[in-house]
Amino acid sequence: VAVLAAAPLAAVPRPAQAASADLTFLQFNMCGQACGTQMTIVTDLENSINGRSPQPFVVTLNEVCRSQYDKLYVDLLPYYGHFEPTVASRCWDGSDYGIAILLRTSSFSYLGSWPLPNPGGGEPRKMSCLQTNVSGASQPLVACVTHIDTNSSNIASQISAVAGRAHGFWADHKVLVGGDFNTTPDSSALSPMYSTLHSGGTGVFNEADSGDFSRGGGGAGSTYNEYTGGCQHRPCGCRANDWKTLRKVDYIFLSRYDFTSYSADATYALHSDHTPLWATAVIT
Repeated sequence: VAVLAAAPLAAVPRPAQAASADLTFLQFNMCGQACGTQMTIVTDLENSINGRSPQPFVVTLNEVCRSQYDKLYVDLLPYYGHFEPTVASRCWDGSDYGIAILLRTSSFSYLGSWPLPNPGGGEPRKMSCLQTNVSGASQPLVACVTHIDTNSSNIASQISAVAGRAHGFWADHKVLVGGDFNTTPDSSALSPMYSTLHSGGTGVFNEADSGDFSRGGGGAGSTYNEYTGGCQHRPCGCRANDWKTLRKVDYIFLSRYDFTSYSADATYALHSDHTPLWATAVIT
C-alpha cells in the first residue's frame, strides 16, 4: 500500500467507509501551482469535503503539489491515498507536482502508475490506480486518476491509453476514472472512454454528468455536461497566454453496468481555474 510515511500516529486503520452502496465522488483540478494560492486552495478543499454529507468515497485530484497533498493527508481523516509525481520540484516550495487519489478508507492496494504516450512532446502525463472493497458491491472497486495533456498532438493517444488500461480492470472490478481530460464531450478523442450508449462511443464507461447519454449540452446551470474549466474563478484573472475557455474538461467515468442512478454537479471554487465536479452513484 502506497501511503505517506508521515501518517498521523493517532490514525486507526478502518474498513471501507461506505455504509451502503450509495457513494459520492469528487474530481477536482486544484490549479495548485499555476494559480498561486498555495495552501489556500487546500483549506478550501478541506472545508468543501468536510462540509459534504455524505463525504466523497473517492477524490481524484489534478495539479497538486506534494506539500498540498501532505496537508490534505494529515488533515482529512479517515482519508488515505497516493500522490503520483509527474514533474519533480516544480512547485513554489520545491516540492513535486502531480496527480493524486484519496479514498475514505485505509484498506486499499496500490495497483501502479503508468506514463502516457507523449508523441507531441511537452509535460509528462500519467495514470494511477488504487483498488479497494466497498460494502454492498459485488466486486472490488478500482479508482484511477489521470490528467491529459493540453497539447492537441497528445490528447487522443493519451486518452486511448487510459481507456485501454481502465478497460483491462473491468472484467473483475468496478472501475472509476476521474480526471481533467482537456477536451470536450463531443470530441472524438474521448470516444474510447464513452460506452456505446453514447453517440460514437467505443468504450465501456458512462460519464457521471451525462445521465441522458448525451455528449452535447453544457454550460452553467445545465442538467448535463456542465462546464468545469475556464478562467472565470481565478482571482488574479487569466494569464495572457491562457488557452482556456469555458467548457467541460473534468470527468468522472463509471464502468457500464456497475453503477446506477448516477448524477453529477459542477459547483464552485474561488481559488482554482476549474470547478469541482461532484457525483453520486449506486455501485452494484
